Amino acid sequence: MPKTLEILVATMNRKDLGFLSAMFGHIQIDDYLVLIINQCTEQSSLTSNKSNIRVINTLGYGLSKSRNTAIKNATGDICLIADDDIIFLPNLKEKILKTYQNKQPSIAIFRYLNAENKPLRRYDKLSYRINPAQNYIDAASVEISFNRKFVVQNKCYFDESFGLGAKYPMGEEAIFIFQALKKGGKVTSEKKVIGIHPHQSQTARYSLDNKINILALIYKKTVPTFYKLYLAKSVFHFLKKENKLNWKRFKTLYSIGLGSVKAEKD
Repeated sequence: MPKTLEILVATMNRKDLGFLSAMFGHIQIDDYLVLIINQCTEQSSLTSNKSNIRVINTLGYGLSKSRNTAIKNATGDICLIADDDIIFLPNLKEKILKTYQNKQPSIAIFRYLNAENKPLRRYDKLSYRINPAQNYIDAASVEISFNRKFVVQNKCYFDESFGLGAKYPMGEEAIFIFQALKKGGKVTSEKKVIGIHPHQSQTARYSLDNKINILALIYKKTVPTFYKLYLAKSVFHFLKKENKLNWKRFKTLYSIGLGSVKAEKD
């Protein structure tokens, strides 16, 4: 069984550790390794005097940059990505480490509730293994945990052109997951709920047109030979999910995706 779980927290302009109280209100923070990446100015640095809590202050900006700094400096066997506004639920460590003990995934994606105690997004009913042909653009960063040794050895990092504060404001999770799959990693989606995310995820705020726009760029980057096929399958998936499957809408969204790729080339 993996021995340690490390929580990788992205935050900005923090001057004290008070924000951790809400995050760890239901669990004992002393039972966890915590690495905080504080993107800040020179006047707002953060320090820690606790042996299990490390802090890296960085002047860079961008969520994917923060995630990558955390990956490169993490020490835990298993790592869980986190934002500074989530609330962990009881038995967090047991849920995650037992999953890695029993299934030995490279990446495991867990579930969250929103402020109304309802699923953060539309999840499948059961746990399952993800394959490269599936669409996973809706996955939120905070749902992602990973085997640090696999990720570091295979150089799986977040694409810093994607994500909050970057050129393209979403989609970094999909590229991260696809990299792991491409390197032969095992990626699972788990039905276990590990926390509460009181705010809507970044991906959920975008229209379907915007999602397809960025998804096309992701597929062009990750599967350049077959990106049109992957794009068509994703358009079909989203329309079917919304019960709006019709040929006219399909052609419109597919054209939007192709247009974004063409614009990027130009």
